[in-house]
Amino acid sequence: MERFANAQFAAGYLFGLAPPLLLVIGLAAGVPWLAFAVLIGAFPFLRIVFGDAASAERLLDERTATCLHYLPYFIALSYIASFVVAIYLLRSQNLNAVALVGYGLSQWVVAMFCSCVAHELLHRRDPGARVLARILNGLILYPLLEHEHRMHHAREGGVLEAEWAAPEESVWTFSARRLRCVLRSAWCFYRAVPGRCWSSGLTLSIASAAAHVGLLVTATGSTAVVLAYALASLAVMWALQNLTYIQHWGLGNSVIEGRVASWEDLCRVQAWLTLNISLHHSHHVRPSVPYYRLSPTRAAPRPPAGYVVLFFCAMFPRAWFRLMTPVLDAWLDDPRNRVSVGRRLVCFRRAESTKLR
Repeated sequence: MERFANAQFAAGYLFGLAPPLLLVIGLAAGVPWLAFAVLIGAFPFLRIVFGDAASAERLLDERTATCLHYLPYFIALSYIASFVVAIYLLRSQNLNAVALVGYGLSQWVVAMFCSCVAHELLHRRDPGARVLARILNGLILYPLLEHEHRMHHAREGGVLEAEWAAPEESVWTFSARRLRCVLRSAWCFYRAVPGRCWSSGLTLSIASAAAHVGLLVTATGSTAVVLAYALASLAVMWALQNLTYIQHWGLGNSVIEGRVASWEDLCRVQAWLTLNISLHHSHHVRPSVPYYRLSPTRAAPRPPAGYVVLFFCAMFPRAWFRLMTPVLDAWLDDPRNRVSVGRRLVCFRRAESTKLR
């Protein structure tokens, strides 16, 4: 019985294969917007079916743990293969303006989930995992992702360094400030020591990006396709700052159990798709622990919605502050308060009208 339960637990992480598969299936079927529509428009509602992540870490048998340990390698290879296959599928299609927008949106959202796999592999000590992560960073045209994330953990809680957003700060202000900080930090870091670009993997990520763009240009010969891909990649750079904003907004000076806090959403499907990056407080407490051994932190603040809703809500600061400020205030008043507002779906309910228990 326990073995069957472990198999069910492990099978959920196969959802991580959905983004690259949807990208390829959509282009092959002549529906380039498919990945965007399913991942953004449909998957968040699966919370109704699968609910929230288990509150305690599951004791796994050795076989299941081994499979889960190597699953990110397989998913990473699937992303690499899907990006290459997508280029050759694009070569044979004459996309109109609407289809190009659909492709760009799908490429954007798939690249965002790809960054979650890269994130998991970057935390591994295995050199092979680091190589795959750096290749993925290049494929999504963000070679600085490794440096950015290294600094994020090193400067935990830093509001001035744009690692955590201030409570009064909008996502637009924060993302612009954070991108400047990342670029300045990277310039100083790589200029300080000759050869650091190579030893830290930046060279590999840049080579991966160049190879991907070169293959795209050579195979498609379409300026419009290359432009759609470039815009999608620029959107990824900004969206990653938006994600950091969602995970840490307003908590830079808040301490829980002796540590700076992070927002932690428990949607099970979201955890499967992101390899538990949404259990973010737990990840910051134990950054070296692999994704399948993370479990929710009991006293971490809970947002009133999943990442998809919060991502688009953050783009409208007035809506963001109206939704999130009461939740933040309630948690600051009582950090043991673990009940968030209307979090059972994707999830919208007015914070002011709901009593937190």
